[in-house]
Amino acid sequence: MMMYQRREVNNRIRTMKHRKSDSSKMLGSEALVLGLLGLWRPQQGGGNLPGVLLASVTLLSVAAVPAGAALRLCADFPEELEDLALCSYMLIICSGSFIKVALFIGEGGTLHELVRLMNATRRQYGSGETTDCIRNHYTRTMDTLYRCFQVMAVPSLMWWVVSPLLSSGVQKEGQENQRQLPAPLWLPADIHSSPMYELLYVTQIFCLTLTAEVTMCLDVFFVRLMMMIAAEIEVLNHNISTMRDFHFKSEVSDNHLCGLKGSELSSMVSDRDQSFPAADNTTQNGSDKEMFSRLVKNVLHHQTVLRSVSLLQTSMNISIFILLFINMANLCSNMFVTCGLLQRDGSLTKATKALFTIPPVLFQTGMYCIFGQITTDQSERLSDSAFGCGWINCDAHFKRNLIILMMMVGKPVEITVGKTCQLSKQMLLQVLNGTYVLLNMLFQVRRTE
Repeated sequence: MMMYQRREVNNRIRTMKHRKSDSSKMLGSEALVLGLLGLWRPQQGGGNLPGVLLASVTLLSVAAVPAGAALRLCADFPEELEDLALCSYMLIICSGSFIKVALFIGEGGTLHELVRLMNATRRQYGSGETTDCIRNHYTRTMDTLYRCFQVMAVPSLMWWVVSPLLSSGVQKEGQENQRQLPAPLWLPADIHSSPMYELLYVTQIFCLTLTAEVTMCLDVFFVRLMMMIAAEIEVLNHNISTMRDFHFKSEVSDNHLCGLKGSELSSMVSDRDQSFPAADNTTQNGSDKEMFSRLVKNVLHHQTVLRSVSLLQTSMNISIFILLFINMANLCSNMFVTCGLLQRDGSLTKATKALFTIPPVLFQTGMYCIFGQITTDQSERLSDSAFGCGWINCDAHFKRNLIILMMMVGKPVEITVGKTCQLSKQMLLQVLNGTYVLLNMLFQVRRTE
């Protein structure tokens, strides 16, 4: 009895380690970074003290930047337009990052359920060489995206850190003591004197770096989940279309006698005159049962995909909806400030600082919309795959169930946030169009002044 219990415990430990390793391989490097920051654990469980402390430090660091901008707007309202736009930008975009981090922690149970479901789906459906190649292709794509996102964020972050030093280096003699910080801040003390200035400078560098890294990792984390669903839909397309190959092979096996010569066929019929129809019916029934079994498995796979989409939409619903509108406002304000500074021969450092924030915001918005469109495009192929399978020579029972499957997959999978915004190319165009409208309105208001 003791030996049996030990074996059971060892088997459970092996299963837990296997699931943990599968989840870590499936999610990628961004999950490791989020785990180091206390925002993600491979398995959901009771909150341990180190993880809670790390998550608290991360939240406080992300909240420090918008809090400083809010204090500046309330206690020392900026007089210049570019300073006002900078404070508004840091307040809005960093508040959005804080909301996204807080909602990510709050939706941890849903995300863990989604990861477990995707892990079980990979083990249960489509474990062949072709399906592994499909999933590995999406994994390599996301790994490349993660590296590109990291490289793209480095110039913007470095310029935000270095630009205050460059601005102070070109100041006039009367402005020597007005040293600048990377982010707007107000405190009831002299923040421009040493060592307070150096301490605040290092603290803001840490907070900005951590905020940028957390934002990038969360974005790649969500998009990777979207691509995992797209990979499962492509695997489902492959599994449905290969039912035709199986049925074709079965028909070739049943009708292999068609290639025999007439004398050979007549001698075989004389020896086994009545056995061929019975054998043919038996083989045909076995083929129909195998086709129906594969159809049922594909239906269950499709239901699992729909469940995964529902969990993903629940976890992304509020945070990504807010992100899209924040990015639209920030794109408009940064373009407006950049154009204004360049037109009136303003500070080139400030103009470049505002200009460098545009590519990451565009990349972030386009990433969600374009990869959401990929998921929808893959689901639109399901009807063609179902119609193209070998259903013509199947029995009526299979055909009726195939019609049900085609009705189920007739509506493509769409990832919707905020219950109204579908992540697609049309949504990207709407964000860009909204940015242009707001920018045009600001220029019109400025001309009338």
